[in-house]
Amino acid sequence: MKGVPDVVTAVRRHVLARWADEVVADISGAERWWPRRYPLGRPDEEMLTGRFDEVVDLSDQVRRWAAAEGFEVVDRRVRAGGVTVPLPSHVIVPDLDAAACAADAVDLVDAGRARAAVIDAAFPHRRDVLARTVAATSGWSMVDVDLLCRAAAWFEGNDAAGLSPREVPLEGFHSKWLESRRGVVATLAGRESLGVLRPHQPRIHFTYLDPAHLAGGGRRHDSATVGDSFAPAYSPAVVVICENKDTAIHFPALEGAIAVEGAGYGAAAFAEFGWLTDAPLVVYWGDMDADGLRILAQFRTAGVPARSIFMDLPAFDRWERFGTNTDKNGAPIPVTGRGGVVPVGLEEHEADLYLALTDPGWGRPRRIEQERIPLEIAAAVVAGWVAREVNASRSA
Repeated sequence: MKGVPDVVTAVRRHVLARWADEVVADISGAERWWPRRYPLGRPDEEMLTGRFDEVVDLSDQVRRWAAAEGFEVVDRRVRAGGVTVPLPSHVIVPDLDAAACAADAVDLVDAGRARAAVIDAAFPHRRDVLARTVAATSGWSMVDVDLLCRAAAWFEGNDAAGLSPREVPLEGFHSKWLESRRGVVATLAGRESLGVLRPHQPRIHFTYLDPAHLAGGGRRHDSATVGDSFAPAYSPAVVVICENKDTAIHFPALEGAIAVEGAGYGAAAFAEFGWLTDAPLVVYWGDMDADGLRILAQFRTAGVPARSIFMDLPAFDRWERFGTNTDKNGAPIPVTGRGGVVPVGLEEHEADLYLALTDPGWGRPRRIEQERIPLEIAAAVVAGWVAREVNASRSA
């Protein structure tokens, strides 16, 4: 038999999946998804005979919670101990507002209604995509919603073929705003695409670390553009991807190595370079925080076979004295985990750190920046890996 937390989980899942459709139904009069019955299940025979007190307690909790939320409880008659007793079988949630209240999602729904009203007022003829647009703008400010409506109105009546986002004649717009929201603008404008020129191909920057190469007068710093014909000065035995630019630039000399500057969540670009992904050893070194671990996971899912360094609980314990709970602006680092969900691609020792850092009850620092760890120590660890694995495999 399910308890209150089980029902709340189900209601929240439905709110997150359906809120935009329901918000738009306020405007369009479309069929509603709520009211909805949430089954509680039936206690098994063992519970009815040996743990009936627990069944009664669960039933009372459900009734008290439902009464407080304004939900209806549906009973079924169940025979237990020779008598027939009423036990709750379903909870009926009447509408989106009640569901959002129970799911702690009132702000999400209220903000969605405000955005829907503005968008529908500007585009009453686009209700076929209103729900999709409202969902896509979740978390946007009303200033951004106004910009969306203005941009979509322009693209609805004008052709931007051959123009870059910077050249589109929209007053008060930053080109990066349009680049990052082109899909939403196109949908609302009723176009398959905006027709603007694609942004330039991404580029990676890196530093050669091989002592012999540098001693021979070879260049130290280099870059490569996705899609361009390029080969590095030498095929690296090891690539060290450092999320901090200074860490990559100043990484100590290491035979056959290249240090690559990270690019946040732009892992897909790195996977385009075969000399990088095919290196015998690829190391990723980021901050010990939730973002750093998510970026590591993204590199792996993009096709970069990276091994992490200093991104697990033992490393956190070792360097905790350098930890912080505030970002570069002095604001508290937010808890941004999603209910214990580990990003796909993390290994078990990394996942353990991720779950700890995203636990609201974690009482330790939320971040240890990679640059606080001495470069010489990182270089020594990587050199040890190269000696044991890369060089050993070459000699075998």
